[in-house]
Amino acid sequence: MKKCTIKDLPKILEVMKHPDVQGPASISFWIPILEAPLTYVLMPDPDVVFMVFAATEEVASGHVYAKPCARGKRAIKAERVGLKWLIANTPFKKIVGFVYNKPHIERFHSMVGMQKIDIGDNIKMFIYPPKE
Repeated sequence: MKKCTIKDLPKILEVMKHPDVQGPASISFWIPILEAPLTYVLMPDPDVVFMVFAATEEVASGHVYAKPCARGKRAIKAERVGLKWLIANTPFKKIVGFVYNKPHIERFHSMVGMQKIDIGDNIKMFIYPPKE
């Protein structure tokens, strides 16, 4: 797997423009994201886009977008592969995600192997790799 580039934009937009994928689907959003030095866009599955950006020098915040055909086991596998790749190939030591009152997304992150931390009313943070 490798970091996506401008050449991958058609594949990224194919996922993002699907009517059941909620996320940024404009070219004007993705071009600066793909060119940013500490932003990583990965496609560990052809129907899944995994984007992370630096929150600090060692922590990144992540988002996963999957077409309906890839939701479930394929998306879980894709995120696991993406998280492992990011830890091994970037300066990030932790990847975090935030969930606001969406139990199905909480379950997804737990199934991927991220650790859940309650940080407020209806807000959960998930960390990878989990604390030992």
